[in-house]
Amino acid sequence: MVSVVLTIVGAVALGAGVGIIAGMLGVGGGTVLLPAFRLLFDMSAVGSTATSLFTIIPTSISGGISHVRNKTCVPKLGVAMGLGGALTSWIGARLADVSPGWCVMLAAAAAIGYSATTMFRKAMSAPKEKKSPAETGAQVGAGVSAEPMVGMSAGAEASADPAAGASVAAEVGAGAE
Repeated sequence: MVSVVLTIVGAVALGAGVGIIAGMLGVGGGTVLLPAFRLLFDMSAVGSTATSLFTIIPTSISGGISHVRNKTCVPKLGVAMGLGGALTSWIGARLADVSPGWCVMLAAAAAIGYSATTMFRKAMSAPKEKKSPAETGAQVGAGVSAEPMVGMSAGAEASADPAAGASVAAEVGAGAE
């Protein structure tokens, strides 16, 4: 009984963590769940991939709704890619069924490794952005936010450097799309 309760609590905690990661980074959770099912729950390769795929459904729906509401995604692109995946995922499921477990895990590890390496390289080569105190949550004085001060001095008319105001306006305009 204790073992079952610990397994359920562990699975819910892992799912909660995956939900946060999925919503923040846009992964369906498979990047985390596939290895977790295989290594922590000692599931078969096909069982791990199938269960990971199944858990992506509620995670993706919840995260997708939030991103559509926040206007942080491109719904038409998402629907097009989703339809393509929905129409062909049965092929991958069939391939997983007929492939040896080590081959499924090797393919998953290669895909996750390639994705991680590519994203790491892009992150390291991206231009570094300086964030204002308001964006980093820095505080000025006893509980007074720096945000009003930054907002007042960010415009070209309030700044000694007109280019600074223009770049802030361009960033705000780009973020509003």
